[in-house]
Amino acid sequence: MKEGKKMKRTIQAIITFILIAGILILAILGLNVSLDYCANEQIEIYIGKDFENEDIRNIVKEVTGNEWVMIQKVELYEDMVSITARDFSDEQIEQINQKINEKYELENTVEDITITQNAKIRGRDLIKPYILPIVITMIILAIYALIRFRKNKKWKVLLKVVGCPILVEAVFLSLLGITRLPITRFVLPVAMLLFVVTIFVVFTRLENQREQKEMKEKQKKNK
Repeated sequence: MKEGKKMKRTIQAIITFILIAGILILAILGLNVSLDYCANEQIEIYIGKDFENEDIRNIVKEVTGNEWVMIQKVELYEDMVSITARDFSDEQIEQINQKINEKYELENTVEDITITQNAKIRGRDLIKPYILPIVITMIILAIYALIRFRKNKKWKVLLKVVGCPILVEAVFLSLLGITRLPITRFVLPVAMLLFVVTIFVVFTRLENQREQKEMKEKQKKNK
């Protein structure tokens, strides 16, 4: 029992530390967003033949020295390359075009390049579509839990069903802030998976507690 209590307190202390550290770092530095969501510049160059993304990446890194580069094949026949970075200078665009011309024996000019400025995507715009479905889901789950586990204390049931998923998501967000992992397109699916897993674990534990309670009541009656 004592070891169990010590373990519980240790876990609570770790979670509290992560939350406090995460809140401080997020307040000061914010989230480390990837190229998918930060303000960026995109250039598209028509190559007209087969090419490897890694070859284009090496050219861009040679010119810019930038590790934060996204290379994609575009168009139906994948004969055009899209290069995305936080920004490019006019000189860098000219050098990239020149090196691609040399490698693939092209005669593209800077005027042939399509340049697009992409605005930063705000965090609120990312999560906005999920807010209403999650709130509705939480309300339905809370009502179901209160009916299903009506013999338990209502505040404890609500704390587990509503509080646990919020706590898990808060810890996840704090860890992203602490570790400075970039916010990519995979973060939201991972967050949703954590939400579903947490709900499953919470209801499984409540169900087990309910069954144990019923078994104890039956045993008392038999005595």
